[in-house]
Amino acid sequence: MKKEVNVLIGLIIIFSMVLMIFFGTSSCVVSASIATPSPTAKVTPKATSTPKATAVQTCSPVSTVTPTAFSSVSPTPSTTPTPSPGIISTSGTVNANQVNFRSGPSIKTSIYATVNKGKKISIILKTADWFKTKIAGKTGYIFSKYITLDVIKLKIATVIESVANLRKTAGKNVEIIATMKKCDIVTVFYSKGDWSKVRTWDEKVGFVLRSSIKVEQTVSRGAISRDEKAQKVVDFAMKFIGVKYNYAHASPKEGFDCSGLVWYAYNNSGVTVNRSSAWQEFDGTEVAKTDLKPGDILLFKRDGRIFHAALYIGKGMMLHAEPTDGVNVDILFDNGHYEALFVKAVRIFN
Repeated sequence: MKKEVNVLIGLIIIFSMVLMIFFGTSSCVVSASIATPSPTAKVTPKATSTPKATAVQTCSPVSTVTPTAFSSVSPTPSTTPTPSPGIISTSGTVNANQVNFRSGPSIKTSIYATVNKGKKISIILKTADWFKTKIAGKTGYIFSKYITLDVIKLKIATVIESVANLRKTAGKNVEIIATMKKCDIVTVFYSKGDWSKVRTWDEKVGFVLRSSIKVEQTVSRGAISRDEKAQKVVDFAMKFIGVKYNYAHASPKEGFDCSGLVWYAYNNSGVTVNRSSAWQEFDGTEVAKTDLKPGDILLFKRDGRIFHAALYIGKGMMLHAEPTDGVNVDILFDNGHYEALFVKAVRIFN
């Protein structure tokens, strides 16, 4: 009897376990299959905001006030300032007495000579607060505050692209020397093909794509002339200031010798002159040095022969190519080297 009771109890336990396993598992399955999912929260879409209009940058008009060319104090502005628009200086006049003409751009350098008020000088370049110049055939420096500048008007232009690269020479694969932004103002020396040679407000000179600038003013360039044809020759020749000297050559790429520059400038205007300075004295009509006009060919003699030629550009100045400084502007009658060697001048256009 006891044995039968134990068997019955065991069967009950086993049956109970089976029921627990079955209903427990089924409960999980049913719960998973018929459970009502949580309702999806209703999302109210955000209102689409009206996009802000993009501001179009406009450039301030260029000042009509003619500033002093090559300010003696280099600007350190927080924003890009207006440069000396349309102005470049190639000459000046000493405005004080006993001004030191030094070997370098420093008061610690040796003094070549002293010059007095009224002395005309040529300006080769500006170095910080000093002007590099040439007096009596010697190259040196004068402190800029003692020089009153003559100016030659050029063109000014505004950068119209967001970014414009200033390159060392004309060409898209050429070294970039500066980057300009929209509304920057530049001085334009000349334009040729797709490129313009310009100077920035901080006096960097290079080439920029012509399409990236807009000329704002067009004014006369060069010294005052009574002959438009001759002035055209001067204007063209002035483009090559800084080109190297190269004997027996006559091109901006390879360089110029003295007569080569004269020949190249006149040839551009459709006028043929002799290629050699020794023969250029036979071109045109001889004129007195008291009656010089821009475009006249200046000739210089040494050891009994003509050895040098230059173009008169007005205001007692001449443009020429020489071995030391390449194409540059110089004083004609400075009571020194060139005045002593000047022999005659000839005029092509009468």
